[in-house]
Amino acid sequence: MLRVAALVLALVFAGPVSAQPTEPYVPPQVPSAPDIVTESARRILEGIRRLIDRMPMFEPPRVTPEGDIILKRIRPAFPEADEAKTGEPDHEGVDL
Repeated sequence: MLRVAALVLALVFAGPVSAQPTEPYVPPQVPSAPDIVTESARRILEGIRRLIDRMPMFEPPRVTPEGDIILKRIRPAFPEADEAKTGEPDHEGVDL
């Protein structure tokens, strides 16, 4: 009886193996080292460009006869700082 059970189990597990794929396995493409370096450099340069765009812009430096270097802003970095200098809010056309 034990031999019959073993034979039945062997036949069940040794059935046809037609469920295997007919195409060979192709691993996913891995980028090459130069591609990785190029993409990384592009991302770093894009980050630097965004940083520069967010920085306040300055006029070219001016040197006084005393040797002082003056850097004037083209646009204010913080509107609150201008309000503190004048003592008035900088709200054009807004009634509060």
